[in-house]
Amino acid sequence: MIFMYLNLSRKGGMKMKQISLSVKLTLLLFLFVLVGCNQSTQETTGAEAKAETTSEQSDFPKKPINWVVPFGPGSVTDLSTRLIAEEMSKKLGVPIVVDNLPGGATVLGHVKVAQSKADGYTVGTGALAVEITLAQTEAAISGLEDLDVLAQMGEYINAISVSADSEWKTLEELGNWAAENQGELVVTPSGTGGITHLWWDLVAEHFGAEDYGLLSATGGNDAMLRLLSGDSDVVVTPLNDAKEHVEAGNVRILALTTSDRVEQVEDIPTISEFGVENSLIHNYLFIAPNGLPEDVREILLSTLEGVLADTEVKSKLEQLMMNNVFLKEEELKKQNEKGKETIETIMEDRTE
Repeated sequence: MIFMYLNLSRKGGMKMKQISLSVKLTLLLFLFVLVGCNQSTQETTGAEAKAETTSEQSDFPKKPINWVVPFGPGSVTDLSTRLIAEEMSKKLGVPIVVDNLPGGATVLGHVKVAQSKADGYTVGTGALAVEITLAQTEAAISGLEDLDVLAQMGEYINAISVSADSEWKTLEELGNWAAENQGELVVTPSGTGGITHLWWDLVAEHFGAEDYGLLSATGGNDAMLRLLSGDSDVVVTPLNDAKEHVEAGNVRILALTTSDRVEQVEDIPTISEFGVENSLIHNYLFIAPNGLPEDVREILLSTLEGVLADTEVKSKLEQLMMNNVFLKEEELKKQNEKGKETIETIMEDRTE
């Protein structure tokens, strides 16, 4: 096109200059747009890189972390939490302080975590079983949806136990006696109104022994003391609370509340083997307030997962009679939703 303009008249030449100027302006405009797009792309890429760097270089944690346990010191939940917290503390480089807050069938502990600042410096041990209590009473939270449930750390193994010198050798013998002697049996679950209480009610309903005396306890250890003192006839507690008393010859375990027999004590039957319908899940969860920063959440979760994958930690938890079943994300969400539905169904049937 430029060569065509070389043979034009002066007038045409002026026109050529005008057109050339227009071409130049167009080219300049094109260059400005190109440079602008390139700069925008660089800025976007830089922002993404900066976000990734910020996440990777997060300074969390930079002070001690408070870990709320909704049971008293010495309980299996307390011991398991302290074991896990100690290992997480080593990896995170800051102290993790265990704060025991028993009461309200674990509701108090769940509420404290839910109402704490969502900065990662307050976490807790929770349980699906809190839904049982929340279905029966009003509280500052309505359910686990009011918390960030990061992971399932494992599952409890619970046992129904009597004194070693009692006349009952099997759960069936105990259930039939209680049915024939309504109101005479004294039962102590580790948590009144909680899942161990509900498990006994399922047993009682199966054998037709709904009328029984209820003696409250502050946890599994306290329930065991009531059994050994003769104040209670039967207790429902975490297996770890019964283990040492069984070894000492003072306590007899009649059945476990798990869906299957447990390898460590495979000679002990489950309540399902006596015909008791049992679809309850008793897990212990790693919880935090809703709204954690994503980088903080990832640091906590990845650290926990690494600790629970450690062979030595697994072995120690097994010694505490805790099942090593780690769950997170969608798998955990589905299980907890199903577990809550089961609890709601059982509770509805009981109120009809």
